[in-house]
Amino acid sequence: MKMKSLRNALFAVLTVCGLNIAQANDVPMNVDDTARVRGPLYTCSLDGYISGGSVAIIIGGQVLSGPGYIVCSQSGRRGVLQIPVTFRLAGAGIGLDLTAFRNVHVVTAGIGVSDPRFFLRSFGVGASAGVSLIAVGVGFDTAVRVSDGGFGFDLGLQGADVIGLGARLYGTVFSITAR
Repeated sequence: MKMKSLRNALFAVLTVCGLNIAQANDVPMNVDDTARVRGPLYTCSLDGYISGGSVAIIIGGQVLSGPGYIVCSQSGRRGVLQIPVTFRLAGAGIGLDLTAFRNVHVVTAGIGVSDPRFFLRSFGVGASAGVSLIAVGVGFDTAVRVSDGGFGFDLGLQGADVIGLGARLYGTVFSITAR
């Protein structure tokens, strides 16, 4: 199972670097004799919206979730594949916080994978700090690094609807499940 994760991470890095491996069926990659490219490569991105909130009185947590899609194109083929999913950003930690987030846009750049189902899992985000002031319609745009084992990618979060007051430090996990 670790070899598959390593292989997927290697392909993502190679794809991002612009190397063309579109026809790499069963080609050894010189990592070791068992690492091989099987099947076509996909370039996928995540797109959707999440909403939710965070509550903390010394100890607390946050949960944001909502619908989205894994959108993939396959090397050498027309059209796109859209996989309906649910995004969930959840965390727990310390703070003094009461904040609501609405319509937070989840987005990524193209990520090369051998199977779009690779994204159906949980990714660690790590510790995140935040401060909310009493505000309505305050925009934000940030990217966080999510990872699972040796594979990681940048997840963009863009929003315009934040209402609340607080300061927090949470450990966070980003999950993607099929709908």
